[in-house]
Amino acid sequence: MAKFKFYLNDKGSEEPTQVFLYVRYAKNTVKFYTRETIHPDLWDSATQRAKQLKRFPEYPEFNTRLDKLEATAKNLYREYQNDHDHQEPPPSEFKKILEDAVRGTVQGYPTHLIDYVAYRAEYFKSIGKKYQYLDYKYLQQALKDFSADKKTPVDFSTMDGAFFADYVKYLETPRTVDWEKGRPNYYERPNKYGLSKNSIVQNIRKLKAVLNDAASPEIGVNKFHYYKRFKVTGEEPEAIYLDEKDLDALYKIDLSGDRRLDVTRDLFLLGCWTGLRYSDFSKLSSDDVQGGYIHILTQKTKKKVVIPVHYTVKSILDKYNGTPPTRGINAINANLKILAAKIDRLKEKVEITKTIGGVKITKMCRKCEVISSHAARRSFATNMFLAKVQPITIMAITGHKTEKAFLRYIRVTPSEHAQILMGYFQKLRVV
Repeated sequence: MAKFKFYLNDKGSEEPTQVFLYVRYAKNTVKFYTRETIHPDLWDSATQRAKQLKRFPEYPEFNTRLDKLEATAKNLYREYQNDHDHQEPPPSEFKKILEDAVRGTVQGYPTHLIDYVAYRAEYFKSIGKKYQYLDYKYLQQALKDFSADKKTPVDFSTMDGAFFADYVKYLETPRTVDWEKGRPNYYERPNKYGLSKNSIVQNIRKLKAVLNDAASPEIGVNKFHYYKRFKVTGEEPEAIYLDEKDLDALYKIDLSGDRRLDVTRDLFLLGCWTGLRYSDFSKLSSDDVQGGYIHILTQKTKKKVVIPVHYTVKSILDKYNGTPPTRGINAINANLKILAAKIDRLKEKVEITKTIGGVKITKMCRKCEVISSHAARRSFATNMFLAKVQPITIMAITGHKTEKAFLRYIRVTPSEHAQILMGYFQKLRVV
């Protein structure tokens, strides 16, 4: 009798690891690649499913996908025996049957590039990855527009150097359109280009992800490899940080009459004093605190981090009896600008430089105009650096893998670097 079990590829991994389905029968073993990954801390070996934890909200969908796969494998095994006079299927044949049923053959997948992009978009929609879905829909529309405007086919076979150069130029060139007043919505207006350099980088990354996926052995729709030479360099995004005086002013402002801004301020400060991403600081609770330290498995990287509890963090958690309200990132970003405009310190101007439509633009903006939730994490990293905490210690919390990447991330002005050096000189009694 066949046995169907799921195992992790590497139970001791510090990173998400592959889930495999093993089918054992008559001294044969079929190992099937599920394309699902999970951090070992989230895996229950007894049930062979994801643990039902708040920090892994996707567990119902994840487990449902494994349930469906197991049911499919069992049905295929029984069908083979029924069709072959109760004989056991040869392992290679059964694996092929399972692959065809679960992933389809080349005929089971879209063989046209733009259709395949749409297929990937729907996949991410089905697993609740909204922003991934929107990114792929944007890519789908951009490729369709490029094909129509340039009167040229776009398919796997056309992904060569000439296409790449033309497509990048197309994305960075503004279209001739009448813009409405205000900032256009990136996703609701998918046919308007003139993108920033970093937006083009993200678009190309999504395109290469599609081409790689379609070229994988179990799919094999894409037989061409010209795209591996595609490379576009982004620029370090201009972003502000709030120093400790800014954060103190933010903490002390009286918002008792405005619940919306009060919650926004508190969530933002949780990020400023933990270094966590929005996806983590927006869900932080006292359940994550043990012995004066926050222990959390980060949602994006699935890495464990341990962070000492700052007094501001303790105060905010106590204020909400351990569980602050949650707010969507768009609401936080909109409310932050309103909140920051109430603080004189955050009305000072900073220089912002960005390449849009192939043109480098520099302008002076008030901090309150450009602040966003991501400034919380940058503020933590920069303030800890200025406080002379060793970069390797800060990186253990922020998750930067190299010191080079970390140093690009922090926001220290030339005058602040000079002050650090002056402090060193004074310590040596040189000055």
